[in-house]
Amino acid sequence: HHLIHHHHHPNRRRRSLLQSSSARRQRASRPRHSASIPLFTHDSTHPAATMSLRIVPSHANPSSFSHTHTSSAPSAPGVHDTLRHGVGPSPHDSASAAAPPASSHPLEARLKAWEATQEAVRMESLRRAFGIAEPVRRGMELKIVRDGEWRPMALGGGSLPSVHEDILRGREDMITWEDVFTGEETRGVVGFHDEMEKKLKIQK
Repeated sequence: HHLIHHHHHPNRRRRSLLQSSSARRQRASRPRHSASIPLFTHDSTHPAATMSLRIVPSHANPSSFSHTHTSSAPSAPGVHDTLRHGVGPSPHDSASAAAPPASSHPLEARLKAWEATQEAVRMESLRRAFGIAEPVRRGMELKIVRDGEWRPMALGGGSLPSVHEDILRGREDMITWEDVFTGEETRGVVGFHDEMEKKLKIQK
């Protein structure tokens, strides 16, 4: 019995070695699938590449306008109320691009949507040409410029975009209505020295 057992044991080992080597060859012949993150491609079938390239904004602008923001309106609606809002810019007529424009004509809201649509088309074109890194980099630079910009009220305050922001947005050669008429012509502007003392917390 022991002789038979020792006689068949080498054959069993040889069979197991042949099976393991054939299994290794089969695994090596299989195509390896990469588990890396898929990159952005220029294929139009990619989900990230199906963004709209429309140059005309949608018809979501309001067709009417009401200048009454509260139920207890002042005696002269549309005129800056110094007693309620102070001498600074009113939060209802801010000239920033994010805030809705306070205008008596719906065309201004349409123009603001037009500018936002053109900016979206430009960023999408950059993404398709150079990849996602280019619009992300430009957005980061624009945020850094906006967060680090400060101008005194005597020079227009922070309601208007800075020169750096205009350059990054490609609008340094354009003069719009807001660049000339800021809406603060009839308001009392704080002096430069008073504003600096208040900003640096050295005002008595």
